[in-house]
Amino acid sequence: MVLNFGTCKDNLHELKNNTLDVAFILDRKLNSPEFVTETLVYEPMVFLASPNHHLASNRYITPEQLKGECLILTSPSCNYRQILMNVLMEAHAIPKTTMEFNSIQAIKQFTMSGLGITLLPKTAVEQELANKQLIEISWFGSDFNFWTQMVYHKDKWLSPVMKSFINLTLQLFEKKE
Repeated sequence: MVLNFGTCKDNLHELKNNTLDVAFILDRKLNSPEFVTETLVYEPMVFLASPNHHLASNRYITPEQLKGECLILTSPSCNYRQILMNVLMEAHAIPKTTMEFNSIQAIKQFTMSGLGITLLPKTAVEQELANKQLIEISWFGSDFNFWTQMVYHKDKWLSPVMKSFINLTLQLFEKKE
């Protein structure tokens, strides 16, 4: 088995081209006639700051409050970053600077150091929140409704091992809920 980490867009492209068997994506609910999509779990997205950041004491933040701030974000091809940037553009709230990383761990470290604010899946920062290394700031703006989904091409031949993998994944996520 080969595990490949890529963007949702890249993974869907590889599924279409039959160079990838199954993909796990974090996105809004996918509704495509060419894929079988199993929605596994809702993934809340959270805005985060260092406890020492000047916005950390706010009960909530708005798009307008991010104008002039430093945002620490994933790569431009990341779907939740694209949605955030669209929301900010619509509100005419362009950040002062944007730092870009392909590593969630790097994003967390730079955010904990107080350099800016980030948007990440809550599941990726549970330990830092529990340890009070990061503070969650409520968002007062468009919702970020993202789901972890297992996706494969509708015409993909599924070997017995692949069927077992898909069924086991579905069973494991049923038990989590």
